[in-house]
Amino acid sequence: MALFSTPKCPSCIRQLAGGAFQQIRGIKKMVKVPTVTVRLLKDVPKYGPAGTLIPVAKGRMRSIWYPQKVADYVHYTELKKIPRGEAPQRDFFFLADTVTSGKKKQKATVSLLSPTQTIAILEALLPPSLQFSSATISPTDHSLHGSVSTVDIANAIKMVSAANGEEGSRVVITPDQIELIGVEGDKIKMIGEYQKRLVLVKFRIIIMGALEVLKRKSGVIVGDDVLNLFKYAKEHKFAIPAINVTSSSTVVASLEAARDAKSPVIIQMSQGGSAYFAGKGVSNTNQFASISGAIAAAYYIRSIAPAYGIPVILHTDHCAKKLLPWLDGMLDADEKYFVEHGEPLFSSHMIDLSEEEKEENIAITKKYAERAAPMKQWLEMEIGITGGEEDGVDNTDVDNSALYTQPEDIYEVYKALSSVSPYFSIAAAFGNVHGVYKPGNVKLHPELLGKHQAYTKQQISSAEEKPLFLVFHGGSGSSKEEFRQGIENGVIKVNLDTDLQYAYLTGIRDYVLNKKDYLMQQVGNPDGDDKPNKKYFDPRVWVREGEKTMTARVKEALTDFNTANQL
Repeated sequence: MALFSTPKCPSCIRQLAGGAFQQIRGIKKMVKVPTVTVRLLKDVPKYGPAGTLIPVAKGRMRSIWYPQKVADYVHYTELKKIPRGEAPQRDFFFLADTVTSGKKKQKATVSLLSPTQTIAILEALLPPSLQFSSATISPTDHSLHGSVSTVDIANAIKMVSAANGEEGSRVVITPDQIELIGVEGDKIKMIGEYQKRLVLVKFRIIIMGALEVLKRKSGVIVGDDVLNLFKYAKEHKFAIPAINVTSSSTVVASLEAARDAKSPVIIQMSQGGSAYFAGKGVSNTNQFASISGAIAAAYYIRSIAPAYGIPVILHTDHCAKKLLPWLDGMLDADEKYFVEHGEPLFSSHMIDLSEEEKEENIAITKKYAERAAPMKQWLEMEIGITGGEEDGVDNTDVDNSALYTQPEDIYEVYKALSSVSPYFSIAAAFGNVHGVYKPGNVKLHPELLGKHQAYTKQQISSAEEKPLFLVFHGGSGSSKEEFRQGIENGVIKVNLDTDLQYAYLTGIRDYVLNKKDYLMQQVGNPDGDDKPNKKYFDPRVWVREGEKTMTARVKEALTDFNTANQL
């Protein structure tokens, strides 16, 4: 939340008001944008040729033109020499035809600002106050009419921000984000017998981040908080990375990245990762190690996540048909935890029956949705096959056509699961492959996700443009443009595993290679035969190096998916 208020110094108010802010019934209200006279150092289309003196918004000059040497400031002594009535003017027609000639008009795409970015830009660009004054309707009629409303204030902020360059033009403030202080309602009425009346409006701008839609602000979130976070992500066009973890070390590396980036995060365990969490020495007969490890990881993450001050979705990854006993064991733990705490142990699970026939996939998934629904537990399902190999499920030789889900199939899933609960998402295949492959060998088509959204929207006559919550599997190795297209089409979660495994390795690998001569024995190194090496081979040292490089890679993903600074 950012607060902007008016100055209290009378001389400052008179100077800022200057009689230039008018409100007359039937006439659009105007907001004065502070300008400064500058000399152009180069030809600028729609402004003027090099050497011309023109007025320009102070913010544009300060933030863009001066640093880029487009223009220079003019000393006031030079300005005094300009004859009265010959004030510098901008030439809107100068080289105007060169701006659009030879270019195909493209649809403009504007990336939305995060709450943190919006507040920073508003604090930098907005003047200390916004004043509105009203003139009489006519010289002989001294009755003042009209009002200043939250709509007026939002428009004023928009005009000031847009006049300050590209960054300012990305600021979006709506009337419902404006709260008048000390006034009931959304406007200040101005009726009276005055030649001119200066209205000083004190207000606050409410900048909502993702935390505003959550009841639980940090730690593991469940139920409606998960639903509301995914809704917020879809509306604000970002996706939350789902990080596969296998140990407490990879958990804290993920949490640290999300905390530093002011982002929500999804932490998930695969069946194999869960077994590893329990320990490789534990038997996995009847999925015992995988169930035990997943539950142990869940309790650990629940206990440590609040220390990082961010919301965490606790999720489990692909569960194929042969692994359903693993899911059953976790749901048993969920139901036990629900009886004791009123919420499931895990925020969500994924059931992946994409290898089965469509009808069987949907029918079994629906049964699990019915079991999860009383706990308001999220369920992710997959339809269409993700290629590659992961956790013993090998789809490297699958027919290429199976890698692309059809819109009709997506709608069938939606129809079945929406009759049970709203807590579900769909991993639709659009050429995805687990692992990292040589560029060009994998053909992703994230634009297909838009067709899925459009088809379901049409079938259910939805007022919502994108009614589906979609998931991007096989995210490692994909391009930023592919991520952007997916998010644009309603992707709210992206799975990352392979890239992060490698990132974790690089920190440890580089440490070992760089410190090799200090790691060959407990005592004795290049600094002396009697020098101890404990501080070099202590696991807390070299494991930490892996955490650092994994954290850096997660931060990169948070930026790529527009998740950074969303809290």
